[in-house]
Amino acid sequence: MRYKKAPLAWGTCLLMVMVSCVAPQPAVQTSKSTDIYGAGVIHHPVIVDMDVRNEKVTGSESGTVNDNQEALKQQAIANVLKEHGADVLVEPVFERKPNGGSKVIWYVTGYPAFYKNFRQATTADLPLLEAGVLQRATVAEVSKGPEPKKSGAAAAVIAVLVLVGVAVAAVTTGGG
Repeated sequence: MRYKKAPLAWGTCLLMVMVSCVAPQPAVQTSKSTDIYGAGVIHHPVIVDMDVRNEKVTGSESGTVNDNQEALKQQAIANVLKEHGADVLVEPVFERKPNGGSKVIWYVTGYPAFYKNFRQATTADLPLLEAGVLQRATVAEVSKGPEPKKSGAAAAVIAVLVLVGVAVAAVTTGGG
């Protein structure tokens, strides 16, 4: 009689193991953005002045020779901008140095600049527009690459437990 409840007990144990092996998923946030140039966007031209500092600043990012080198350079810029609270790095100069084995460090040096005085363009700004003095900052999106693949160890453990549970259930119900 006592063996008739064994499959239920094994099933409960198996369910607990399966539920406990589930890793929590990180929250996902999405956002939408659009550039002010392009189809479907109508706007009045906006002019912004920049306060460019006289002192050069330096930032860095490390990685390996197998990483996306352009992404490392862009991350070096992002690091220096964040460190100095700047909006744009003017005249960036890059230098790549080895860091032992396949590791590298990208250094970037430039002038930090800060946006100020956003305003609508006026007719007084037309000569600057025509001369091409006004520039548009380059925007780069950096992805650090795909996330590493997770091991199949949890799936293998679950599969073994299921097989053991089925075998034990078959033995206990067959002998009852």
